[in-house]
Amino acid sequence: MKLKVWLSTGTMAILAMAATAGWAQEETKQDPPATETAQPADPANEQPADQTSDSEEKEAPVKRNEFSIGYTSSRGNVNLKQHARIPEGFGIHNFRLLAPGTEGRAWAKFIGRGFPRQDNVLQGLAILNNGHTVIRGIRTEYGFYTKDWRTKGLSERRDVDYTIDQSIAPGIGAFAKYHSFDRQNRYPAPRDGDHTRNEVLAVGVGGKVLEGNLNLAVASRRTSDVTGAQPKTLQKQYTASYSHDLGDVMSLEGSFGYARIEQSGLASSNIKTYALGGNIDMGPSTGLQFHLGRTDYDFNNIQNAYIRKRLVTSARLMHHFNKWSVQLGYKHQETERVRKDHTFVDVPKYNEFDARLAGKLGPARLTIRGSYQDLLRSAVVQTQDTRQMIWDDKAMLQTKLDGGNDKVQVYAAHTYRFHQNRQRGVEMRWNNLAFGGSFIATPQVSLFGEVAFDNFKVQGSDSGQYLDFYFPNARNAALGFNYTKDATLGGSASLNYYSSGDVSGTQLTLSVYKQLGEDHKVELLIAPWRQTDKLYGITGYRATILSARYTVRF
Repeated sequence: MKLKVWLSTGTMAILAMAATAGWAQEETKQDPPATETAQPADPANEQPADQTSDSEEKEAPVKRNEFSIGYTSSRGNVNLKQHARIPEGFGIHNFRLLAPGTEGRAWAKFIGRGFPRQDNVLQGLAILNNGHTVIRGIRTEYGFYTKDWRTKGLSERRDVDYTIDQSIAPGIGAFAKYHSFDRQNRYPAPRDGDHTRNEVLAVGVGGKVLEGNLNLAVASRRTSDVTGAQPKTLQKQYTASYSHDLGDVMSLEGSFGYARIEQSGLASSNIKTYALGGNIDMGPSTGLQFHLGRTDYDFNNIQNAYIRKRLVTSARLMHHFNKWSVQLGYKHQETERVRKDHTFVDVPKYNEFDARLAGKLGPARLTIRGSYQDLLRSAVVQTQDTRQMIWDDKAMLQTKLDGGNDKVQVYAAHTYRFHQNRQRGVEMRWNNLAFGGSFIATPQVSLFGEVAFDNFKVQGSDSGQYLDFYFPNARNAALGFNYTKDATLGGSASLNYYSSGDVSGTQLTLSVYKQLGEDHKVELLIAPWRQTDKLYGITGYRATILSARYTVRF
């Protein structure tokens, strides 16, 4: 059954690409013309046979297609499966079919990785009709096992996405898109599992109208719960936008959107959005962006507090001078929130300020950015605990420095975040520091490494449990090298270390490849991974992944 599902959902991309895959193997050169009758050679002008001036070397055909098959063994603790489905036994690692386009002929590409019952990807692209039609398709499937005191059943994700872009006439284009995603989660008791399916279909058209650009789109989203716990939902959305340049100084864009939400057995709800934005050219080095937006919500199925209206105003000033650039931003938001008993409307408000400075500092580049959000007015909470449940203040400051030359590249970044809720007496301070770089030691050897730290300081408690328990400090380090002896032999090694709270682990990965002739290659990989659960001892594992891969180009 799984093989049937895997093949059926990937059929469209496979057929679209495989129909043209054989083009890569066609001979594009004609046979050389027959030689004329041989004449007696002049001894004074004789040349060796391998240096004959009128002989031409025949170009070797370009081999663009690739196929890889291999064997993988991942003996070790079953807890490794909480992260992904590790391949076992023989399987397809990668295959690629490429049909290069020429004048009047389509261009196509198809790529696949993985195999049924494993994490896998199918991806295709076709350019038809002299470039006026572009078809894209991608399908992904992956899974993992939820870990509790024992391993639970397999949780799976499947995504399918197809898009068609069509050029109708100069300045006019259209698109059609289909997207489906299936989520099946199995959780430890007492939480019930869930299985939801979503399908999105959208079409649109856009082009030049009255010296401006008009875009229209229609979309629908259907959500169903296979378990029957939630009602089926259908959301229809209609959007329209129009942009126009007012000379060389200003450009404006207005948009309108309408969405209708229908649920089985319940009344329908509506959402309307209005927006106006633009750019103002204030000089050769200065620009201003602005945005005004409003959203009206008409929810008929909510019995407690809900949002009725949201207003957003924002502006951003940008300026360039010498080798530096600066940005200053401002955003104001108001939300009309109906209280739980529907007797009054609260209007929470907040302002947000942000800034960014970037430029050259000697041989390096410096970037500094920050933001601050201030809650001006909150909402009344009508629960047993009436203390505010949103942050009063949120702040962020980040500094990054990077630079280097042809052989050395280094970087360092520090990020500070601060969140505060005064009524609950909660403060969170988070410092993140990361630095690393790469170094080309010789033409054959390159090195790389990175170290990152996350430090939390949290004040406050919940029912006697200090909140800092939920914010463990973390350490991460990675280093490795790549080695290339020549065009036929090379390898790499990398070591990752991580530690967060009661969990720590190391991941060592070693690989080597050997080119066997022009079109054949073999690769070997060994990856001993370890994880330790110092608190409960149930999520740790010791596993070694062994993989051998053979690749052929044709």
